Amino acid sequence: QQGQIAWAAAYWAFVARCHNALGDFAEAQKAYERGEALGARLTGPSFQAVQLGAARYEMAAAQIDDVREEDVALLEGLVGQPAAEDNWALAPIRAVAAIVFARVERADEAVRQVAALMPALERAPGWAYNYPAMAFDAAYVLWLLERTDHIEVIERNLREKVIAPDFRYPMRDGRLALARLCALQGRHEEAADWFAKARTVLDEQGARPLRAIVDYDEALMYRRRAEAGDEERAAPLLDAALAQFRELGMTGWIKRAEELQASS
Repeated sequence: QQGQIAWAAAYWAFVARCHNALGDFAEAQKAYERGEALGARLTGPSFQAVQLGAARYEMAAAQIDDVREEDVALLEGLVGQPAAEDNWALAPIRAVAAIVFARVERADEAVRQVAALMPALERAPGWAYNYPAMAFDAAYVLWLLERTDHIEVIERNLREKVIAPDFRYPMRDGRLALARLCALQGRHEEAADWFAKARTVLDEQGARPLRAIVDYDEALMYRRRAEAGDEERAAPLLDAALAQFRELGMTGWIKRAEELQASS
């Protein structure tokens, strides 16, 4: 009514992101579609358009939808522009790009993006815009690839700037990220403690999709380690994750969990 179309688009994106983080996927889709309809009237790149992209990314993350070619191209353009190295606002987008590249089996490019965001991760304060997401996403890239590149830097900043002040963010959790990093470094008992802490916080928040992913990831940790008794440790966690994925309708995660279950 006031003609602030761009901000209306962004606010509907925010609503979609909140519904998605709570597992209310139908309401998230409705809100996103309202924002997208308004966003179609925007004339160029903007903060508001980025919020619509963030909503779309987080909704896809809850489902593990196939990566769209146009999203890969968009991220390539953003992180490949000549001024990207000095544009600190792009650092969180670079972290998302790294995840997308990891998912489309471009591991070397994903790791290059993680390396490129290290200066921002080191220098920025934890309260900087999107910092918790950037730290979480950097850790997630390593988890996806089973790599340890820059892991000490990521862990230190995650502990000091995200977990200590307890900063939170939709579809991310610092405790879950730290559990993944501990597991990658062979500190499995510590990882199990952080998985448990993530469960407590996510249950309190009602963040059902990420809560289900915690169970899946801890099961995956034991499957990757594959020591005596690990199959027995993983099985109930995987059962719990599958039950939650099915209840919420997290189709991509259901497929992933069923494949992991069948590989036992």
